[in-house]
Amino acid sequence: MCQICNGTRKVHEINSFGYRTSCCPECGPMETELWLEQQKARKDWIAEMRKKGGSTYGKSRSVAAKS
Repeated sequence: MCQICNGTRKVHEINSFGYRTSCCPECGPMETELWLEQQKARKDWIAEMRKKGGSTYGKSRSVAAKS
């Protein structure tokens, strides 16, 4: 694992205007296939939580409006 980004492939920099996120200089940008795979896993997890009645912004707001 990279010592600069700890495997996230992102480096957070602080400057006078705030924070800036950029790619790790050692690891480089994430491959498109890996990013798409992680994005699909996130979307599947969100869909599963909505089916279980988990709290997501859109779900909780629509339930509150019906009450």
